[in-house]
Amino acid sequence: MKKQPDAERLFTANKELSSKNEENEKQIADQLTLLKQLEEKNAIIEKQYADLEITNQKMVIHNAEREKLSIELSIAYKKLKKADDYLKEYIQGLEEMMHMTSHRVRKPVANILGIANIISNFINSPVHLKKMVKYLKTSATTLDAFTKELTEFIYDLEQKGRNQD
Repeated sequence: MKKQPDAERLFTANKELSSKNEENEKQIADQLTLLKQLEEKNAIIEKQYADLEITNQKMVIHNAEREKLSIELSIAYKKLKKADDYLKEYIQGLEEMMHMTSHRVRKPVANILGIANIISNFINSPVHLKKMVKYLKTSATTLDAFTKELTEFIYDLEQKGRNQD
C-alpha cells in the first residue's frame, strides 16, 4: 500500500506543479502585457524625443537668425545715431550761418547803400566823394572777406557730413 500514498503525493505534487505552472504562465502573460505596454510607451517617448530634437534644431536656427538681426539692428542704430548727430550739427551750422548772414552781411550792405545815398548828395565835392568811395571800398572788402569765410564754413560743414558716411 505504499504505492497509493506515493501516487497520492505525486498526484498532489503534480497538481501543485500544475497550479504553479498556471500561476507562472499567468505571471508571464502579465509580464508580456507589461512589456508590450512598456515598448509602446518607449516608442511614444522616442517619437517625442525625435520631435524635441527637431524643435531644438529649429530653435537653434531661430536664435542664430535673431542674433544676426540683433547685430544688424545695432549697426543700423549706430548709423542712424551718427546721421542724427550730423543732422543736429548741420542744423546748428545752418542756424549759425543764418545769424552770420543776417548780421555780418547786412552791415556792409547797409553801409554801401548809405554811402551810395550820400555820394549822390556830394557828387560835386571831390574830397567828400573820395572819402565816400573809401568807405564804400571798406564795406565791399568786409563783405568780400565775409563771403569767403561763409564759403569756407559751408565747405567745412559739407566735409563733416561726408566724413560721417
